[in-house]
Amino acid sequence: MADAPNIATEFHDKERNVTYRVMAFRKLEMVELLAAVKNWQLRTPQNKRRLKPGTMLTIPTVIR
Repeated sequence: MADAPNIATEFHDKERNVTYRVMAFRKLEMVELLAAVKNWQLRTPQNKRRLKPGTMLTIPTVIR
């Protein structure tokens, strides 16, 4: 059984005042980080994407 991703890379969206914490197996480049956030937005129903200002969202990935 594989371990869970344990390296966090964070991105703060100043426009929405939301911090995205993407968990991976290594430090992510900005392009990979934004792709993970976009992927989360595309696969999450719109009514569950409404985040309150000041929220920190943790997104697990399998990026190695």
